[in-house]
Amino acid sequence: MRYVQSSYSFRQHQPKKSRLSFFKKNKRRRLSIEREETRDRYANPFKLKKKKRLTHLAPAALLSLIFVWLALMLYSPYFRVTELAVSGLKIIKPEEINFFIKNQFLPAGRFWPKNNYFLIRETAVAEVLQNKFALNTIRVAKVFPHTLTINLEERVSSAIYDNGSGYWLIDQNGTVIQYLRAVTSTEFELVGTMSSSSQSAILGTKITASSTLFASSTAKTSIHIPDFKKIQQEYGKLPLIYDTRNITVTERPGGLLDPAVIQGILDFFNNLEQVKIAAIKYMVIGDPAAGATAVTDQPWKIMFQPTDLIQTQLKNLKIVLRDNQPLQYVDVRFGERIYWK
Repeated sequence: MRYVQSSYSFRQHQPKKSRLSFFKKNKRRRLSIEREETRDRYANPFKLKKKKRLTHLAPAALLSLIFVWLALMLYSPYFRVTELAVSGLKIIKPEEINFFIKNQFLPAGRFWPKNNYFLIRETAVAEVLQNKFALNTIRVAKVFPHTLTINLEERVSSAIYDNGSGYWLIDQNGTVIQYLRAVTSTEFELVGTMSSSSQSAILGTKITASSTLFASSTAKTSIHIPDFKKIQQEYGKLPLIYDTRNITVTERPGGLLDPAVIQGILDFFNNLEQVKIAAIKYMVIGDPAAGATAVTDQPWKIMFQPTDLIQTQLKNLKIVLRDNQPLQYVDVRFGERIYWK
């Protein structure tokens, strides 16, 4: 079978262009433009024209807006914590708390603003302060836009020891930390006491202020009453322990009281302050095995045992005070057996 190469060309058989074809083309173009103008002229003016949607730019614009907003919240000086309001301090100095907080939580930072209002966590501040200082309670709050408030209650970890001749600061182990001052003569009072024979002799006898029998049967005894108000003003609200054994402190610089007794007294003092049943003026202790007596701002005293469970004794104290009004004392030293007068 043979194949014959054809020399046929389509260009040879195309119709020849007229010399006026260029003008015809321009004429068709003008007619098309006129139709579009006519269509636009008679178009509905209330019909909304479709706008070109830039959907591909929306995510980028949103991300940029979020980034700018976050940068403004983090780096704007308006949202930086610059003020501290500390309350509730009695022993710890405010400057110590301020210095610790500013160095730990409020440094300006070179690249990352640690003192930013939105980055500071109240729980973290409270936890660090609780570990750093001896505190009963602590409340930390942020006040928009640049204030941090701290309200705390200190846990007492030391006491003032009074042996009848002077005052010493001791720690929770009973070791002397510092000598404070001597007991003054104004801290002694004369009280009258009667012997048993004198009391039996005057039974049934009308006693008057001018009675010679009463005067001859009464003896004056000097007792020491710690000046707790002045001590608190000078050295803060610490437990004041008056030891009636009159131990010479210079002979025993350490171990004035057993650490368990000191710790029990501190726990009783701190917990009674929290429940706000009464405010302790001072405590009296003699034989440690006999417990301690807390002289309060109420008409009654509290007799407790520092080496026993403090929470149980305070619970029993609240039970008694709930339905009774003692006039002299409440004794919670003997477990479930509670005495009051």
